[in-house]
Amino acid sequence: MLGKFVQLNREACEKFAAKFPDFCKTRKQHRGALIERLLKACDSIPAKKLLDAGAINRPVLPKDPRYTLTGLDIEYKEDCEGIYDNFIVQSIEEPLLEHQDLIYSHALLEHVPNNKNTFMTIYDCLNPEGETHHYVPCKGHPYALILRLMGNDTQRMLINKLRPWVKPGTTGYPTFFSYCTPRQMRKLLDEIGFSEVTVEPHYRANYYFKFFFPLYLLITAFENLCRSLNWNYFSSGMQIAARK
Repeated sequence: MLGKFVQLNREACEKFAAKFPDFCKTRKQHRGALIERLLKACDSIPAKKLLDAGAINRPVLPKDPRYTLTGLDIEYKEDCEGIYDNFIVQSIEEPLLEHQDLIYSHALLEHVPNNKNTFMTIYDCLNPEGETHHYVPCKGHPYALILRLMGNDTQRMLINKLRPWVKPGTTGYPTFFSYCTPRQMRKLLDEIGFSEVTVEPHYRANYYFKFFFPLYLLITAFENLCRSLNWNYFSSGMQIAARK
């Protein structure tokens, strides 16, 4: 019964979004925006050594003979060796032995307990003029507030029931949201010593609420209001870029 209810609401959300795309969607999805930035960085550095943090067997960029691609994650899966040129099993908070030209992540840093350690590690590991790029969900969005209130065990249970279309093993990890607001992140990177720091807020995470059409509409309207008033604290996420 619940599964049917969720599916009907999801279909209603998708039909509404198709009919009113300007109201429901951003012009550019955050993963695509990150990839665009990375490709531009590869051309401008020029990047030879890339580190993809936290993607395990779902890399943001594919292997390419133009650069050496290293993956990093606290987990390991058998296909990682073929996906990357190298793979490291450790936290992004821990010191890295090999220097890189470009270090990046997609939806990783909200899961890291202390992002001050993360960016100190990244700064130390980057070659001069190296760049770091990240997409990070923000802790002020309603979805993040709910996660922080319910805890990880309840989160995993609800994902199975309310978002059954999500591929197992791709979501539901513990979240900490360390420094995960645009203001906190910019201040942190400036203090560490990065230059050319940019933090671009995103305002769309309504897809988490497709299990209930009225809530989906409410969240979408709230996101649009926050974007129009530039209420960055409530943004759904942010694109971060900085240079050493």
